[in-house]
Amino acid sequence: MFNTMFDKGSLPVLEQWLHFTVVRHRAIANNIANVETPFYKTMDAPEKEFRRVMLRAFDEQKRSPLGIFDLVRRDGIVPKPGARPEMRYIEAPPEEAGMLRHVENNVDVDVEFAKMVKNSGLHNLLANVLTQQFDLMREAIGERVR
Repeated sequence: MFNTMFDKGSLPVLEQWLHFTVVRHRAIANNIANVETPFYKTMDAPEKEFRRVMLRAFDEQKRSPLGIFDLVRRDGIVPKPGARPEMRYIEAPPEEAGMLRHVENNVDVDVEFAKMVKNSGLHNLLANVLTQQFDLMREAIGERVR
């Protein structure tokens, strides 16, 4: 495998977090779409596990002589080099889900919209930081200074 400048520094970290926010957004949208579905339970992406996997990969990147970022399969998160990792959806913990209603559905639209706003804000922040990183690379390659 060829190691490139895209395998080092903050770029792979930002890329994987962006992919995570997309996966989480799908889970949230699915919850909102099933708000009236009987027996549906709120789903979410495994954020705590993803944070653990990312911290472990980040620590290994710092210890690596080449500074390569490499995710390791763990807790339902399957890494794919150069692509988004596959994640299993988990049933949301009771403290993050709404009350169980008479149709045995625990989706709380207000909670889901709050999670969506938070997730969208994180996604936008990561996208802006990634854009700035690419702008810096473009300037360095073009040997231009603003």
